This record gives sequence, structure tokens and C-alpha cells, in this order.
Amino acid sequence: MNTRTRNLMTLALLWLAMPYCLNAQDGSSELVQRIEAVSRQAKSADTSKAYSDIVKECDALLLEKLETESHREYLKTLLAWTLDKRAVSRIDLAEQFRKADNTPQADQIMQQVMQDFARSIENNPQRWQTPLHRGTLYAEQGDYEKAEADFTTVINLQPGSKKAIFNRAEIRYQLKKHAAALSDYQTLVEVDPNDVQSVSGRAHCLLAMGNPDDALRDYDRVVRKRSKDGWALINRSDAHLALQQWQEAADDMQAATTLQRNGEFNRRLAWLLATCPDESIADGKKSLLVAKTAIEITGETVENLDTLAAAYAAAGEFERARDVHSRVIAMQQSDDPASSVKQAAYENNERYQEKFDR
Repeated sequence: MNTRTRNLMTLALLWLAMPYCLNAQDGSSELVQRIEAVSRQAKSADTSKAYSDIVKECDALLLEKLETESHREYLKTLLAWTLDKRAVSRIDLAEQFRKADNTPQADQIMQQVMQDFARSIENNPQRWQTPLHRGTLYAEQGDYEKAEADFTTVINLQPGSKKAIFNRAEIRYQLKKHAAALSDYQTLVEVDPNDVQSVSGRAHCLLAMGNPDDALRDYDRVVRKRSKDGWALINRSDAHLALQQWQEAADDMQAATTLQRNGEFNRRLAWLLATCPDESIADGKKSLLVAKTAIEITGETVENLDTLAAAYAAAGEFERARDVHSRVIAMQQSDDPASSVKQAAYENNERYQEKFDR
């Protein structure tokens, strides 16, 4: 759904302190001293190299014949923590290489990141922070199935993790698992009825599942809380469109364009004014002005030019509509079944009318 406010690419990575405590028996053997030393070293580590030094020492110590099982468990816990921290630091490093157009080096580092995450989980399956971090990375990469699995692991380990539940809800929505996403959003709303992000997410699911009335009620709640948020209005306009409440949809879109200079807001309003089946709402001249504003803001994208063609047709400038739409067809990466319908309308000197059904 292209009206939703997407937050998947800005999910925060959590940094929790390692519980530095040893369950060792009294004594000062060389191995115990090395364990204590690496523990102290971890407290001040903050670079990829420092984390690598700790990983190396933990790996070496785990090959030794340790005095107690508690030493081994502590080292595995410390190793898992350090591998997770190194993985996160390497993500930043990979991004630096990518910005420098060194894609091969960035890809190599990202392979190391995934290896670190896997080893961290292997050494401490109860550590919930690592699958949260890896799930966030999977989400950013668009690997939603794996992201969902990692967030589910976090929830199983930390049932009250609001971040993991919200992240999984967002991912499930992307996967079109709307009923499952709805359940996650509902869980969050029950905990905090004022959580507008979750209320909005629930509305997206309800709308996608063919329940625009309940979706509209949720969107109303969001708009009341965020009256200056253009996206809240745009999202609500989708529910109005599904209910064929054309004037209400147009009012929301117009209000959104007033609040924020946003090309998508203008494009949506122009499209409705050009293609609305209700002649009392259709306004070709205004649609053309708004469509041109969208192009001024975000350029000649396929969507903007498609809207411009519809606006020209609604304004009675059919030759221009045909010319612009021919450019749209040439730019499209795949066949759009609606393209031939639009072109036929423009060839017949008619405006294209959208059904706005879901």
C-alpha cells in the first residue's frame, strides 16, 4: 500500500550493556586472569578492531581446558555480545564503502556482518538483541521473510518487546499477511491506546482486508492526534476513496498539500480531480495545475507523467494527453493492463475514469 508511512528503513538498533560478572571460583590461575582481562577490555571497546581482539581472545580461551563450566558459559555469552557489537559496527563500515562506490568491499563486509550475527546467536541463543539487530538489517535489505522470523524469535524471548512486535507487524504488512499484522498492531494498541503508529498500522490492515469503515475510524483517531501530519490525512483519504466519499477524500488531500510541500500529495490530488467518476468532483484545470506542481517537486516520474496525461485529458487537451501517455508507456518497466484502457480513452477524446475500488 503506497499511502502508508514507512518506518522500516529507520528502525533503531539497540545497544545494551554486557552484564560483566564472572561466576568463577576463587583463584587467580592464568586462565582466570585472562578471562578477567578480556572482560575488562570489553567494557571499553568501541571499535571494530577492539571487538575483533576480544573475539580472538574468547575463541582462544574456549579452546583451553577451563576450570569450571561457568567460565565457558561466561565466555560464550561475552563472545555473543562482542560478535553482535562488531556486526553492528561493520554495518556502518560497509555503508561508508558503499557511499564511496566500493560495492565489492561493502558486500564483503556485509557477508562478515551476517557471519557475526550467526555466530552470536549460536553462542547465546537466549540473547534477544542479536536477532533484533539482524532482523532490522534483513528488513532494510527487503528480505522480509527472514526479518519476520528474527522478530518472532525476539518476541518469543522477550514477549513484551514493543519494538519487535511493531517491527514484525510492519514486515507482515509488507508480506501482505494482513490478518497476522493486524493481530500484532492490535496487541500494541491494547497496551497503549495512544500509540498512533500502531493505530495507523491497524487501519492500513483493515483497509487492505476490505473493512474501510473501521479503517476510517482508526484514521480519524490518528488525524485527531496528528492534525498537522499530511500523511495522516492522505492515509485517511484512502478510506474515503474506498467508501466513495469523493468530497471528503478531496478535502483531505487538499489539506495535506496545504500542510506540506510534497509531490506525492499533489499527485494524488491531481489524479482524483482528473479521474474521479463523480463529475461534481472532477476538475481538469485544477488537476492540471496540481499535476504540474507535483512534477516541479519530484520530477517527471512515471507516476507523475501518468497523472499529467490524465489531467490533460480531463482539461480537454487530448493531443497532449496522448503525447504524455506515450512517454509513460515507453518508460514503464512492465506492461500495465490499465495503460491500453487509458490510451483508448485519450484516443477517443475522453478522460480516463478511475474506479478507486480495492
